[in-house]
Amino acid sequence: MSLSNTLTTVPLSVVVTVTTSSVAVTTVGVVTAVTVITTVAVSQVIVPTFVQIS
Repeated sequence: MSLSNTLTTVPLSVVVTVTTSSVAVTTVGVVTAVTVITTVAVSQVIVPTFVQIS
């Protein structure tokens, strides 16, 4: 079975659902990664400052 035949038999709604869900997962992953990186970066800057103050 060729790819074009498979794509035509798959309903558009399924394609949209899969695409949307994968985009959502990717977005969540990116946001999580950015949040973690930002948190680590901020803690690297803030923690030594607090240690110096105290």
